[in-house]
Amino acid sequence: MPRPKADHEERRARLAKAACEVILDIGLENAKLSDIGTRAGLTTGAVQHYFRSKEDLLFFAKNHVFDLILDKTRTPPPELEGAERLYYIIRRHLPITTEHLKAVRLLEAFRGRAIGNATLLRNQHKRDLTFLSLLEEELGRLKDAGLMHADMEIPTAALGLNAIIEGIGCIVMAAPGAYKSINLFAIVADYITGVLGAPPPLDSAAKPARPRKPDAEAPPEKKPARKKAAPKGL
Repeated sequence: MPRPKADHEERRARLAKAACEVILDIGLENAKLSDIGTRAGLTTGAVQHYFRSKEDLLFFAKNHVFDLILDKTRTPPPELEGAERLYYIIRRHLPITTEHLKAVRLLEAFRGRAIGNATLLRNQHKRDLTFLSLLEEELGRLKDAGLMHADMEIPTAALGLNAIIEGIGCIVMAAPGAYKSINLFAIVADYITGVLGAPPPLDSAAKPARPRKPDAEAPPEKKPARKKAAPKGL
């Protein structure tokens, strides 16, 4: 009797989670179907029932992780308006939690595997376009509302914003815990306000990434001249 579709998808998701755990433990190249099956509580034969090969499983696992990140960012709360919608997406796409940092490590491992493989590169680019499209949609909202520079091209602005986020992810991945989340967000907020001309975040906790220049030192205050006493007898 065939398994219900919901159960089938649950097993595939469980195997994807197990595959990610194994990759983080022993590396992408060393991950075997038997290791992944053991981690998921399934036999190798059961794993092959859901995935034809190791490549199929690993590709599904990568996309599963990517979709989990997007699900946390693609729908800002309806009460948010203007630039706050974009800031919401940025906060949830930056690798500032342990789980998100694990996801970044996994995605970078798959990107490395895609080098020299035209099919994997095309698939990776297709997935990257999903997030770029989300950024373009939000930036388009800002431009239509007159909340960013009118001459800014939306695709270019989205590409620059995504490049900053991806770069931060690579740096944080190499040195987890070395940077404060508030400073990482401030770097992106500086781009949104300084380059794109959008309003700053309403959250007062978002500190500027660049230190403010100290104000010019004020000249010492002059003391009022003391009046000379009038001569006696006048």
